[in-house]
Amino acid sequence: MTVYIYNGEGASRTNASILQFQFSAALYPFQIPVKTLTSLDLNAPNAKWQKEGSLLVFGGGEFTKVKEKLSSYGREAIKDFAAGKKYLGICKGGYAGAAQIHFLGQDGEKQSDGFGFFNGVARGSLTIAPSPYNGMSDSATIAEFRHKPTGLNFPALYWGGPHFVSADSMDENVETLVTHQTETGNKIMGIKVKMGDGGQAILLGYHPEAKPLHLQKWVLEFSQNRNDIERIRTTLIGYPTSAFDIGFACLLDDAGIVPNYSFLEQKQKTLIP
Repeated sequence: MTVYIYNGEGASRTNASILQFQFSAALYPFQIPVKTLTSLDLNAPNAKWQKEGSLLVFGGGEFTKVKEKLSSYGREAIKDFAAGKKYLGICKGGYAGAAQIHFLGQDGEKQSDGFGFFNGVARGSLTIAPSPYNGMSDSATIAEFRHKPTGLNFPALYWGGPHFVSADSMDENVETLVTHQTETGNKIMGIKVKMGDGGQAILLGYHPEAKPLHLQKWVLEFSQNRNDIERIRTTLIGYPTSAFDIGFACLLDDAGIVPNYSFLEQKQKTLIP
């Protein structure tokens, strides 16, 4: 059992490092390795990740650049993996998991196709950040999300990720995991899709893996002005650091990486005075 995190063309290198650190810290006691891979690995027939991997993670970045590097084999290999194992898509990876991507940025709305794990639309970005998405830090904000299975609220970084919509009601193989309340209604920000022969895809439009220490460094890389950085820091002060652990613990449980173990329960024990 191994977790593989994509860290190739189109991936945010900082986010890939954050993901590797967070998963490694959580899974070390269970002796579950966490490794990275690139498009070369994805495109290689019968590569190690296909045999050893239990979870394939796509984090933040630009999916268009990922698609440019994927061969037809690599694309199908990802689909085959998710059909029998587990795929986790966060932000860019969440967009990638839907059949259709409708992305609204400074240059207007762009549409493309994804892997099709969710037979619906990944639509973004939400207007909860101070400006239309431009890839810079002024498109990042801290928002509050709700984990539907447990009813818990938690803060997390939002940076232009998708919410998930369908022409009809959600299919019976799709479970809503996370929502976010906006002025225009309750948006579905996290879903679990049952696939193939025991496979599943978890698609998220926010970053539950980014703890305050990590995300401040990440945001600083894309800063345009001091006021923007102060806005993020001021928002962070409003939440205890431990609150950011809740979303990641919920994710680990939703993915079922360690059967019969609850990361959320263990986290809540440490929060009791």
